[in-house]
Amino acid sequence: MRGQTFTGNSTNISVLVDGVAPANGNTSAYGWSYSGGVLNQAAGGTGGTTGAGFAITGLTLGYHTITLTNNTTAQITISSFDVISPIHVTKSNSPYAQQNSLPVGSQGISDNRKTTPVKGLGGRTKNLVVADGIATTSTTSTSYVPLADMSATITVADNARLDISFNGTSQNNVAGGFGDYAIFVDGVQVGGNFIAQSASGGLNVIVSIRRVVTVSPGVHKVDVYWHAGGNTQTSPVDANSSRTLTVVEI
Repeated sequence: MRGQTFTGNSTNISVLVDGVAPANGNTSAYGWSYSGGVLNQAAGGTGGTTGAGFAITGLTLGYHTITLTNNTTAQITISSFDVISPIHVTKSNSPYAQQNSLPVGSQGISDNRKTTPVKGLGGRTKNLVVADGIATTSTTSTSYVPLADMSATITVADNARLDISFNGTSQNNVAGGFGDYAIFVDGVQVGGNFIAQSASGGLNVIVSIRRVVTVSPGVHKVDVYWHAGGNTQTSPVDANSSRTLTVVEI
């Protein structure tokens, strides 16, 4: 920690590492003073000293919480916090390289030290579900009904966001006819609808919808619904057309 010494600074700042005051032997101060868990930033003279600092050393490899508490009404002066760990030092394999003999080297390609991830800080694999259309399907319904094969169930362990995308091809058998498409999560529509209108009967129209929603832990069902705006609406699956629903936990 770096800052400036001044008589107006606090003389009583409690320092704790994982809830315990660090021993004097594991600390060093310049311009300031430290003893028995108390940092004094007013030490060093009335004129002020730039470049004052306080360091804690000898921490074990792992996760640590450092707490500073100002026990006075005077100001605390902090210009920066520096976290310096030898684990990030580049490890040289050249002859006579002294750093190769350090007890804590780097995570270089030839570093054989074993480390254990900190509980709660590690990542986990995110879930992904893809549903593909199996065959051409049609509807004459004028209200929303499920689009065949376009349903996906995904399980999330924590509060999460789902990136949902639907891509397909739409046809109406008359010019000006249209299909109406929407994404539903757990039976509730999310976002607006997508209108795919045919300029001529049987013309393919590309449908592309993307939604990002927040969900709670548990199992969630994602569906694509559609209806015809009159006449017959078709979602073809053939050599030139397809439909896919993709749900990604992000």
